[in-house]
Amino acid sequence: MRHGTRYAYCYLGCRCDVCCEAESTYSRSYRARRMPGYLNELEANRARKETYRGICEDCGAPTNGSNGPGSASTRCVPCANKEKGPRQRGTGPMQQKALGLLRVERRYGELRDLLGVSSGYTSQLLNRLMRHGLIERVGRGRYRVAA
Repeated sequence: MRHGTRYAYCYLGCRCDVCCEAESTYSRSYRARRMPGYLNELEANRARKETYRGICEDCGAPTNGSNGPGSASTRCVPCANKEKGPRQRGTGPMQQKALGLLRVERRYGELRDLLGVSSGYTSQLLNRLMRHGLIERVGRGRYRVAA
């Protein structure tokens, strides 16, 4: 019996500390030799793509580099959303339809029937439009476009 070897651990069933250490040493070296090449490539690619990132002109955070080298975004995602959001508020088809109907003061139920949607969606739509300051609540259940 070759004591203190991987052979003794695997084929002879020896579980002493010396044989267990020999097995773990072999396993570590075997995994290191068999590490797939793509793992090395992944690390190199991540480092290369990290150089594509830019700096946000508003807050200084790193921007997305997914556009490739030399085409980094000028703003990070949160700052881009802050800049783009106000321009897009109230531009959806249902929001435009609701804003068109609310040029004159209307009650909630009347608006729900004219929009042809459920009451849950109507309240969500009205709350969103009020939060963005596009409509105002005149009284209980009555809404109109903000002045």
